[in-house]
Amino acid sequence: MASRFVAVHLHSQRVILAGGVVIDLTAIDLSDPVQWCEFHGVTVDGGIAYVYKAVNDAWTTDRGFDYSPGSKTVAPDWDAAPHCGNGLHFGATPGHSRVYMPDATKFVRVGVAVSGLVPLGGKCKAAAVVVAAVEVDRWANEVPQ
Repeated sequence: MASRFVAVHLHSQRVILAGGVVIDLTAIDLSDPVQWCEFHGVTVDGGIAYVYKAVNDAWTTDRGFDYSPGSKTVAPDWDAAPHCGNGLHFGATPGHSRVYMPDATKFVRVGVAVSGLVPLGGKCKAAAVVVAAVEVDRWANEVPQ
């Protein structure tokens, strides 16, 4: 029994709840790009999702892709299958992106087409960056150039 001020996340219809404030997650389809963006708080404007990449001092990752400010990176090996690999991978926040590159020294925000975004649990992938990379800090604030 939860007190009346406790948020209870409902992940299954087979659970019997008593008390609390129910946050029903059972109807969310996290394989749907629009719902994935909404769930993770990703800003979407005009069909473009703004996601983040953790990079090193050379604006690259261990895969060698260039994410320098102003760049529009394209994956040469794109495959829309919902598994890691074969595309450009991003996090919903700079912090999410750092999970996959813990030694990152910089972060960028890029725009990708929601229509081509493939959710991968806590991250997503896309074939190409359609709105050029912009440097941000770890709180997603733009860094003046």
